[in-house]
Amino acid sequence: VIMFAPEVVLIFGGAKYAASVYITAPIITGALFHFFTFSYINIEKFYNSTKTIAFASILAMFVNLILTYFGIQWFGYQAAAYTYMICYFVIMVFQAFMVKVITGEFIISLTNTLTVSFLSIVVNLLSMSLLELGFFTRILICIVVTILAGLVAVKIFNVNISKLITMVRKKVGGKK
Repeated sequence: VIMFAPEVVLIFGGAKYAASVYITAPIITGALFHFFTFSYINIEKFYNSTKTIAFASILAMFVNLILTYFGIQWFGYQAAAYTYMICYFVIMVFQAFMVKVITGEFIISLTNTLTVSFLSIVVNLLSMSLLELGFFTRILICIVVTILAGLVAVKIFNVNISKLITMVRKKVGGKK
């Protein structure tokens, strides 16, 4: 998506919004962190531990308010995109630790989640430097990077499915 931001912005926003292509990477990366956060939140909901979810949301809100307030004053509107990314990263890590506290283990590996997160940050921010290249060059680069990223993700983001199934069986079996 980031690689095609110039065309998307031109189609939907017109030339006057062309500068916004440079905030697509942190927004998309923040959305990925938001997605990862839901994996941890669902485990917390499963264990009826919703107070930690509310606490993390409130904490992130205050961090977001402070970072956005000062960031926009110092760097302009682009800072809001980066504070969004940072806040969802903070929530994701916090929720992962809460799952560890609740279950006694990282059911979804925090190391793997952080690895994918940092790779995503690097790839997304580096892709912004390629926005000046021609359309077809960006397509070729996108194909190569997608194949490589897919291979890496399959290798490192190995969720232990049997552990998840065992946890659900214990929880459901315990209610009988």
